[in-house]
Order: sequence, then structure tokens, then C-alpha cells
Amino acid sequence: MGFSDWLKVGVFLGVAGCSNGVRQLDFHFDVPQVSELEQKVSSFSPETGSSEELLRQADYGKRVHGSLLSFVENSTFHSIDWWGYHFEHQESVEPWEVERLRTRAREIKPNDDYTLRQCAAAAEKLYDIMEKADKEGHLDQAAQVIGYLDRVSLKTRSIFSGFGFFYEHNSRTTSPTAILRWYALDASEVREMESRARALFNSLSDDVRDELTQWVGRYGHDALRRARVFSDVPAAPASGQDTFYRQFGEHLLKKYGLVTNS
Repeated sequence: MGFSDWLKVGVFLGVAGCSNGVRQLDFHFDVPQVSELEQKVSSFSPETGSSEELLRQADYGKRVHGSLLSFVENSTFHSIDWWGYHFEHQESVEPWEVERLRTRAREIKPNDDYTLRQCAAAAEKLYDIMEKADKEGHLDQAAQVIGYLDRVSLKTRSIFSGFGFFYEHNSRTTSPTAILRWYALDASEVREMESRARALFNSLSDDVRDELTQWVGRYGHDALRRARVFSDVPAAPASGQDTFYRQFGEHLLKKYGLVTNS
């Protein structure tokens, strides 16, 4: 994927009030889960349901998770391919895989393209977080959490995409329940990955968890801001940005099962 292929998720943000000068934002954008698709399919009736609605849900899920996948890939210069592999196989991360973040960031930083420079900034910040995790003896856990974000978004995108494609072409002969059943093993793997990744995330220190959440919020928000079709996404406040980005990151990580409480 190209570096300019940034996060493309529909977002609607509403100001709910102010506290200590920090805008309290209510994040309404949706990151659809496989369980939500399963619920829609299980309650679907040919007599009263809309095939178009199921297809829209499948397409939206494919685009959202594909965009999240692109965001993580771009922000790590595709180091995530290795980290995702290590997460799947529960293997240790090699030092050069982490060092590559800083090396590539230094190569990219002089570039005039804003998106590339943001990739470099994201990679450098992630490198710092990994260094802190390494000093605390949790490098593998921290890197595998990021690897999980790659694998879960990839797997979930595949489920939505595959269901949408086959249902669109077989809806007259095959029920949506039967088609979704083809992805039962994939859905089970997503749930297993989420449970394991949450345990890894919870094993990290409060500081590392907070910085990873901030990282997702900071660079995920910037990606949304820079996506032209989402020009209405508000800028981060002049003050209280840490709180803003933490809230944004928490919302995304909740959708992937890593954060369970605010």
C-alpha cells in the first residue's frame, strides 16, 4: 500500500462539554466488529430484511478495517509484517526489527511530503516506546500488541470483504447465514487473538500502555484529519492534547478489545 493511503473511516465528533479547559469529545465513528455482522446476519429475514443493508455493512467493515491496517503499516514502514508474525507464533522480536523504525525514519524525515514525514514521526515515537518497554523487560509484549493490530485488522477486513463478495454474487441461491458460516474459523481466530492480545497489553506497565494509546490516538487522528473526504474532523485542542489523543486512542483500542475501561 502507498504511504498516502491513509486511514479512511467515517467519523463524527461532537463536543459534549468542557472540563479544565479540555474539550470532552464524544467519538461516534464506528469500527464494526465481526460479532455485529454475525448478529445482523442471524436476525436477517428474506421477507423483511434488506440484502443491500447487509452488503453496505460488509463494504463498510472492509473499508474501515482496511484503512486501519493501512495506518499501522504506513506508521511502521511495514515492520508490522514481522511483528504480526511474531504475535501469531508467540516469538521474540529481534533487535534489528525495532532499530529499523529509527533507521527508516531518519531516511524519510528530510522528505518534503507531509504524509511521509508523519510516517517518520510515528515510527520514531514508536521506537521510543519500544525502547522503554525493552528496559522494563517487555519488548516482545509491546511489539506483539502492535503486531496484533495488524493481524486483527487484516483478518477482520478479510471476513467482511469475503462475505460481501460471495453474498453479492450468491444471494439468490445461498443464505447469508450459510455464507458467513464459511468464515466461522476466521471469526474464532479473531476472538482468540483479541483475548491473547489483551493479556499482552495488560502485562505492560501503565506508562507503556498509556504511551501506546497516545500513539494510536495521535497518529490515527492525524491520519483522519488529513484524509480529504473527512475535512469536518476537528483539530486537536490547543491545550490538553494529551487528554484528547488518549481519548481518541482509547476509543480505537476499545474496538479491538485491548482497552476495556476509560
